[in-house]
Amino acid sequence: MKNCKRSAIPLLAMMLGLSSMTCPLAVETDAKQETKTLPTPRQVVASHVQALGGEEALTQYSSMQLKGKFIMAAQGISAPMKLLSARPNKLLLDVTIPGLGAILTGYDGEVGWNINPATGPTLMEGILLKQTAEDGNFLRDLYRAEDYLSMETVGISKFNGRPCVQLKMVSKGGLESQVFFDEKTGLVAGTIATQQSMFGPVKATTEYNDFKEFGGVQIPTRVVVRLGGIEQSIAVESIEWDKIEATAFDLPADIKTLLSESEKPSAPDQKKADNSKEKSKD
Repeated sequence: MKNCKRSAIPLLAMMLGLSSMTCPLAVETDAKQETKTLPTPRQVVASHVQALGGEEALTQYSSMQLKGKFIMAAQGISAPMKLLSARPNKLLLDVTIPGLGAILTGYDGEVGWNINPATGPTLMEGILLKQTAEDGNFLRDLYRAEDYLSMETVGISKFNGRPCVQLKMVSKGGLESQVFFDEKTGLVAGTIATQQSMFGPVKATTEYNDFKEFGGVQIPTRVVVRLGGIEQSIAVESIEWDKIEATAFDLPADIKTLLSESEKPSAPDQKKADNSKEKSKD
């Protein structure tokens, strides 16, 4: 099975495709856990949802706009970013990299796409499209049972130095992730997973830090993504709820053109269609 991260914020690093190396954070298993009664996955999720602000706080909104910075400190990169998301699973990511330009990633509920100055406009397909659709789920942080094939409590582990309950999750699309929930706060501490990027599968470790309240919902304001020797981070500066125009997720003209071209029959198919027309005339 493929592994998949379960948050739209770290989706940023995967879509940019800035690294394809692997370097998961070390996870220490608690050797004494055999004597502990492990919580069920639903108990862990319930604690997490309550810590975020409760299900009602999360479900009262229909859209979110996040603004912040995408940072690669070692490379001297600090880029403004904006992430829009809306029910049921629409998203638009806009990052402007100095010296490169604007990188756009979107999903309108059916079509997934990228516009990158280095590669031009592209359409998503296969696992990348499936992954984006799942990551775009506006209520993903509820970890609803109907969105998963299975959830399993693996044990108690130390993630980034914090004792955490480790869950193995398999989404309805068959995408697998290891998710770590802080034993003390109940909040998600991080994940280890393999994302499908524009350049192939990429193993990533993501840490969630410095949760702050925005409109009654706790949001991690510092997210660190480690990919090989490269560390990428996201600093959240502001969150606004229910202030996005529906047209924000409309397909750009370049993507509409690609989509139209992809729907045209290939030369062999067109020849068959023409031959069929000729035979019908006879």
